[in-house]
Amino acid sequence: MKKMGWIAAVMTAMLPAVAIAGTDDGSKNIDHEIPLGNRTRAYLERQRTGAEASEGHGLTPPAERRARKRYLKSFEHPIPDLFDTKDGKEK
Repeated sequence: MKKMGWIAAVMTAMLPAVAIAGTDDGSKNIDHEIPLGNRTRAYLERQRTGAEASEGHGLTPPAERRARKRYLKSFEHPIPDLFDTKDGKEK
């Protein structure tokens, strides 16, 4: 019975190697290590050429400008060492 368990363990350990060896279809991928599908190649081409890029706009909308200003102003305050979560006050 011990011998059967040992054989099963060895066979289980060899499964990944067998699976990897069985996936080679003989084709060589010169450009990439991982083969890419047609949709992936088309997407990467559109990304590289900027074919689907949005047009840049000159001025930002007023709401975006105000939000950016608040965001930058938040860095003017020091970060407290301790913060009480019950009443939201610094200690």
